[in-house]
Amino acid sequence: MLYAATRATLRRIFGDNRIKLEMFGTVPEELSYQGYKNCVLSQDARAPMTEAELELEKVSKDEAQMRSQMQNNSATLPGLNLPVTDDLAKNLDKFKSGFINYLQVKLDTDKEEL
Repeated sequence: MLYAATRATLRRIFGDNRIKLEMFGTVPEELSYQGYKNCVLSQDARAPMTEAELELEKVSKDEAQMRSQMQNNSATLPGLNLPVTDDLAKNLDKFKSGFINYLQVKLDTDKEEL
């Protein structure tokens, strides 16, 4: 318990965000510079995974890439898929910042834009 309390106290004093790496060792060689380098290498090493885990990781990456490709960067509103005019975009920014407190949006059916 003394070790855990001391460790928690040190983390609190220094701040968790300032501690980049924690090393644990049972023999003095593990706490040497070479032990530190081995610890860093093991942190960067990829965890061993089964074929199913590798396939699941690939599927997840592919899905994330597909979602990012599906999101186009045009100024449209979800569900409407209508382009937003520059004037409306500027006024939306003013509304968001609190410069104006009322905004009326009109749909131009001829140009199919807001």
